Amino acid sequence: MVAHNSRVLVGFTIFAVGVLAFVPSNELNDDFVAYFDESVTYRADVDITTERLTGTYQLQFSLDSGSSNGVSDPAFLGR
Repeated sequence: MVAHNSRVLVGFTIFAVGVLAFVPSNELNDDFVAYFDESVTYRADVDITTERLTGTYQLQFSLDSGSSNGVSDPAFLGR
């Protein structure tokens, strides 16, 4: 048994509330390039690519043509 169990309970409760206060500041993103310092060659190259070209991130989407390999159909491409 803990000799000062009420102090431990109060201390842990204060600690838990303090940790929970930072939950809203969590941010979910996929900006993995920001993990590297700007002095790293990879980061510098990606920054230049992003500034002058398209960057490292891609936007992909799917088009339903209604048939197998239908996106190659000239009628579908015309629409």
